[in-house]
Amino acid sequence: MEEVSFYQVYHRLRAIHRQRVHEKFSKIGLSKGQPKIISYLERHDGCIQRELAQNCHVRASTVTNLLMRMENEGFIRREACKNDRRILKVYLTAKGRAIAKEIERINQEVDEIAFADFSPTQKQETLAALVRLCDNLETGGGEDV
Repeated sequence: MEEVSFYQVYHRLRAIHRQRVHEKFSKIGLSKGQPKIISYLERHDGCIQRELAQNCHVRASTVTNLLMRMENEGFIRREACKNDRRILKVYLTAKGRAIAKEIERINQEVDEIAFADFSPTQKQETLAALVRLCDNLETGGGEDV
């Protein structure tokens, strides 16, 4: 077998995963970026737009456009903060909470496909290795990169 690098495997995995989930998300009427926002709001309902941008790793202008579309589609509602009327808090609607459940179902379905021939131990070891890779990259692996 030809030797492959982490870079090659990671980008192939990322591209295939994105393609699979995007196909499924588009079937339920979601565009790119919306699932990430909805999933974050499910855990942090009532957050502000700046928090969404930071935690979803999306530009503030992109979040604004996504939220306008999501509000028009009935997934979210925005309300002015009681303490500072200039700040808008973002909340999922009932329709948004329902679509969040669909997002979770799709993510689980794609996970099952990805780990189809893995034993439970292999799956946990793989996930642990991926978490460790993330931690190493975030901290620099204890060394300056």
